[in-house]
Amino acid sequence: MAKVEQIGTLDDLNKIKRVELHDLFFNQCKSDSYIAKMYGTTKKEVKRRRKELGLGWFMCGFLYVMSGEQYRGKGGKKK
Repeated sequence: MAKVEQIGTLDDLNKIKRVELHDLFFNQCKSDSYIAKMYGTTKKEVKRRRKELGLGWFMCGFLYVMSGEQYRGKGGKKK
């Protein structure tokens, strides 16, 4: 397994947009633990942020199916 590269801090995680976290969690299938390592924080903080943004598994699937391109593309960018 490849080493997780830290790309930010807890402050950066708290600023992440819903579509970006959706991409990491749902489209790229990254676990809360993996995302926590990416942002140098805990799994609990990642779960808290996902819940703040309303990103449980069901809602992620719903957004993917019903919300169009922004929730399907890499990084949430429209194609």
